[in-house]
Amino acid sequence: MTENIPYKEMLFMSSGCLTQKALEDMARGSLTGQQFKDVQDHLADCDLCSDALDGVTIWMGKKIPDIELSDRLNQLQNSTQTLIENRRATFTPARRIHGYYRWAALAALFLVFAGIFFLVKENPVLKKESIAMERHKNADSLKIPDQVNLDKNEKTARPADENLNKGPGKLKTRVKFAAPVIKPDVDVVKEQDVFSSDDLALPEKKTEQAASESISESPKAVGGTSVKTASRLVAEEVYEKPFTVVEEMPAFPGGETKMLQFLRENIRYPEQARENSISGTVYVSFVVGKNGNISDIKILRGIGGGCDEEAYRVVKSMPAWIPGKQNGKAVPTQFNMPIIFKLN
Repeated sequence: MTENIPYKEMLFMSSGCLTQKALEDMARGSLTGQQFKDVQDHLADCDLCSDALDGVTIWMGKKIPDIELSDRLNQLQNSTQTLIENRRATFTPARRIHGYYRWAALAALFLVFAGIFFLVKENPVLKKESIAMERHKNADSLKIPDQVNLDKNEKTARPADENLNKGPGKLKTRVKFAAPVIKPDVDVVKEQDVFSSDDLALPEKKTEQAASESISESPKAVGGTSVKTASRLVAEEVYEKPFTVVEEMPAFPGGETKMLQFLRENIRYPEQARENSISGTVYVSFVVGKNGNISDIKILRGIGGGCDEEAYRVVKSMPAWIPGKQNGKAVPTQFNMPIIFKLN
């Protein structure tokens, strides 16, 4: 539609609907040519004007006065304008809702930040950490003067030491606050291949005697250190504590399948347990040494009826295991094993 055609203003209102004159001319059939085509195209798209044309046609057939017809058309125009305004008003509540959401989001963020602030402020763990940091700083500040005093005392003590050691053939001595260094011979400490329950039951005097004899062959400690300290070090290496978890756990030769086969072939169900219908699981703990031998066998939980003793006997009769390894080196490792006793 273009705007430079005069008849357009006569046919259509500013809202886009047909005017009263256009409806009357269409009802009378007085529109021709382009006017008829434009009005017909509009009626195909606008249901409101199509209903209005039907009403005008009916009222004109009944010879209704022009005043009543104009009143009807005015009512239709007012209703059309009201519908258009209502459609425009529907967008306003949506904007208000979006505004409410924004304020609600801001309020939620404020509450979250406020909660975090009070949580950090009232957290006792953070307070303890801050107190510990302050104590650490105070301790460092107290250590500095002590170190300065020690340096001063050392400087003042040097002239006296030099005067005492001026004689020929005498060694100069100096007071130091450090532990003496002990370097025992490497070949003295030897690894024990087998750790059995009998070896662990030996008295400690024998071990301390062997340790003291080995230390006597090594160079003497600096500053007159007692032999007891060195003997304790050797004793700790001899009685190496078994690991509970290592990189490579010990394993039965041939794997778990061979171990189950060994248990089935060697376990003899005790008569006492069979007569009393005793069945269950006996949990056994033992240590696999560096060379794979089994020692330190213990019954963690038994079921009685001779099953505990039978489990102990079977574990003790096992062949040497593949030892566990830590950092690529074989180490003694503790191993727990359940042994099931089940009546057929």
